[in-house]
Amino acid sequence: MVICLVKIIEKLSQKIKHRGFLKDEVGRFAIVTSNCIIVGRSYIFDTQSRRIVSCHKRAVFAAANRDKFLIMYIDKTGDFWRFDPKDIIENHWENERNKAKMLNFDIKFGEKMDWRLP
Repeated sequence: MVICLVKIIEKLSQKIKHRGFLKDEVGRFAIVTSNCIIVGRSYIFDTQSRRIVSCHKRAVFAAANRDKFLIMYIDKTGDFWRFDPKDIIENHWENERNKAKMLNFDIKFGEKMDWRLP
């Protein structure tokens, strides 16, 4: 799963103007731009009551500390979602995946954007 997310970030970084990356021992997990932090997700996990996504905890806090939006790209649908990182911080639960702390949250805290990859 984590390797898949690294591949999504690599794909996005070739198409989006950026200033750098956030990375850990596995690789790059977020793209830093002038006004947002971009993360990737393979798909939205649907349950009976929620639509769940997750991302690296450091990406959420980097966006909050830099006063930027967190943008999430969903690879399966090609959609981009914009989140206020403060909403994620207040409405998440945490788990660990391959030594990375991940924040899980309902996608309802975000807003679907009109962006598409070129």
